[in-house]
Amino acid sequence: MSSFYIQDGSYFRCTNITLGYSFPKSLANTLKVNNIRIYASVDNAFTITDYKGYNPEVDYSAGNNLAPGVDYGNYPLARAYNVGIKLTF
Repeated sequence: MSSFYIQDGSYFRCTNITLGYSFPKSLANTLKVNNIRIYASVDNAFTITDYKGYNPEVDYSAGNNLAPGVDYGNYPLARAYNVGIKLTF
């Protein structure tokens, strides 16, 4: 291997952001429930890096311990969005 291919792999990653709101008890009581909560979340929200590959968190190549830290083009992390309503009876 050559040092020509070495890149700075430092990064800042936000893996989860969740926002929620609990409605007042007065509204919950009118709907005959104890509690109402709505929420939204994002998994793998963002990554800040100068790394040119998909994922700066490089993994070993299929368990090959002779080439640690080599990026073999692993897939990027998937981003997922979730929304929900939690009702407590």
